[in-house]
Amino acid sequence: MSAGVTGSFKSILAFGDQDSKFESTTSGTSRTGYDQFNIWNNSEIHFTGTTKLDSGVTVSVLVELESDAVKGGSTIDASHLTVAGGFGSFRIGTTNNVTKVLGNIAPYVGITSSNDGDASNVIITPSAVSVGADTYLVTSKHMAIAYISPSFSGFGVAASYIPSTTNTTDVMPAVGGNTGTELQQYNVAVTYGGKLGSADLKADVSYAENHGEAASSSKGWRGGLNVGIGGFVVGGSYRVVSEIDKGLTTTANNPNEKAFDLGFTYGVGDWAVGINYLNVVAPKSTSTAGDDEASQLFFGASYRIGTGVDFLGNVFYADWDDELTTHGNNNDGFGVLAGISVSF
Repeated sequence: MSAGVTGSFKSILAFGDQDSKFESTTSGTSRTGYDQFNIWNNSEIHFTGTTKLDSGVTVSVLVELESDAVKGGSTIDASHLTVAGGFGSFRIGTTNNVTKVLGNIAPYVGITSSNDGDASNVIITPSAVSVGADTYLVTSKHMAIAYISPSFSGFGVAASYIPSTTNTTDVMPAVGGNTGTELQQYNVAVTYGGKLGSADLKADVSYAENHGEAASSSKGWRGGLNVGIGGFVVGGSYRVVSEIDKGLTTTANNPNEKAFDLGFTYGVGDWAVGINYLNVVAPKSTSTAGDDEASQLFFGASYRIGTGVDFLGNVFYADWDDELTTHGNNNDGFGVLAGISVSF
């Protein structure tokens, strides 16, 4: 078995200007106030092992180590085994579901995009706003089994199953009775990658169900499309989530959400620039008028300094709106991110 080590390291400087009504003031300190400047790293080390059997089947393992001393500490982010051949590939272990692995989102340039949820680190999301700032169908990694088919004229299918999103031991998931608390996930996806004339197309359609208690069960679908011509890429994605059991209308357990993003990038030589936008709307209850909503507009740029070394930057606006107009429940502001990324 051949072994390898790869990874990435980003050092990030951030500036954020919150809505003054969201923060505490000198005359009222009941709410938290936030500094305008912060520094953090985002780094991973990937350990791989691969061997090819006499039958032509490839067996590989991957362990991803989150290596930041401050942000999250040294933890294993993912670890899975893959068996691949002419039949496609099977993945077993801690990994993303297939709708995240294969999903297409709006193209972006810079440190992050409106679809990655990182804006909430700079322009703080009020606790009352419960929308998910992305167009995926669940973004966390869990113990799963996943299958991805080979490509047939550009088309492929995939499916994944997660026995539990909360059980972190080898005890069988508790899914029944009065104390059954586990949430299970089922995902299927159809993908396409190919050319239409001079254009490169990447597309996906996915469906997911989360099974657990009535208050946490949900279903949803998403679709994404990217089109590239020369140095230009344009695309976007759309997601809808709803309850499996009708009648969940209270603030605490209504999973209904609609989200979309759109983006455009252009790259030439060592330079690339882009713009992308995300909007998510979630009705919170029938007793209170209005919705929870998140909107983000990102401008990004990157410059390749050398092999594996890039300068990245973003300027963005984020707006978090609660169904209530209380100042502490709503926030918006401008943010700036600048950093250097190293890949090895």
